[in-house]
Amino acid sequence: MAELKVTKYPDGYVIEAEEGNRFVGIVLCEVKVSYASKGHSTRRSGYISRLDVEKGYQRRGIGTCLLSKAEEISREEGMDVAVLVPEKKNLIKWYERRGYTHEHGKSVTIMGHTVTIDKGAMVKELQT
Repeated sequence: MAELKVTKYPDGYVIEAEEGNRFVGIVLCEVKVSYASKGHSTRRSGYISRLDVEKGYQRRGIGTCLLSKAEEISREEGMDVAVLVPEKKNLIKWYERRGYTHEHGKSVTIMGHTVTIDKGAMVKELQT
């Protein structure tokens, strides 16, 4: 199984997966993000992006480990929800199997900039 390496930055984390000395996957997790959707107040969220696993290492559970670690860090940082936008449409079902649901009419504030995401965003409640 891949070993995870976590590097902290001012606004989040980079989580890398390595097997031996070979880089095989990555995910970014920003933790100073606010999230609002219709009917909900603004909540703190972990914004998860750039989840990627090298082609020859896919279907080995590495992506699941990276995503789980990003969610764990978000929880530890006091985030209420995890928010992501699948970069590949073929991953939507994969995220759904991991508890993510679609929400429409939401906005995300990342590093001081508010962006409305009308399509494609997925959200998962983070139980503390």
